[in-house]
Amino acid sequence: MNNHIRSHKSESKKKLICIAVILALLPTCAYLARHPILRTVGNFLIVNDTLKKSDVIVVLEGSRDRMEEAVRLVKVGSAENIVVSGSRPSSRGEIERNMRHEAGRLGITLPDIIWEEKSRHTFEHPIYVKPILKERGFHSAIVLSSPYHMRRAAMLFDRTFRGEDIELTYRYVRESGFDPDQWWKDPGMRKLVGLEYLKLGVNFWGRGFSAFVVEHLCKVDNNQ
Repeated sequence: MNNHIRSHKSESKKKLICIAVILALLPTCAYLARHPILRTVGNFLIVNDTLKKSDVIVVLEGSRDRMEEAVRLVKVGSAENIVVSGSRPSSRGEIERNMRHEAGRLGITLPDIIWEEKSRHTFEHPIYVKPILKERGFHSAIVLSSPYHMRRAAMLFDRTFRGEDIELTYRYVRESGFDPDQWWKDPGMRKLVGLEYLKLGVNFWGRGFSAFVVEHLCKVDNNQ
């Protein structure tokens, strides 16, 4: 009996030692693996499908880079129509001038721009874009935004367009300045990624919750 008790105590002691060693090693392992983990965090935000010829390019308004990339996609024949979603009437003139300037630089004629001016936040883009695409008979669209924004945009567009006869392709802007493999080295990018994950969580719970947060918690989603 005594031998059994001593054996049990010995086994318990070994287990405690193993647990203590594992706990002691965890911070070191986390430190050594921090860069792969951070790269995974950055790359998760990116959705970038193989480019397909589509009926229309949907540009989520927010930066000049996005507008110029839409013009370049028209240049290579990816689509013949452009919808700018989230444009405010006060910014339409400047946006169109920039896009037509880029079109002239590339030696093409820019098609008439279709303006979607109701959305003010990312979760509203697909809500107001969908009737425009359906009304005009578009059956395929390239959704264009910045790379860090694509995961959230894809989640919201997929949810809103579920069951519709409209094929969506997601592409990011090449010159956004976001590097998913080194984002944590820049204070501005650290803030951007943190906010994007916060917005992703908010938008995940649906339009009602997103609207509540926007209304009551100082506009967590600000159309970026």
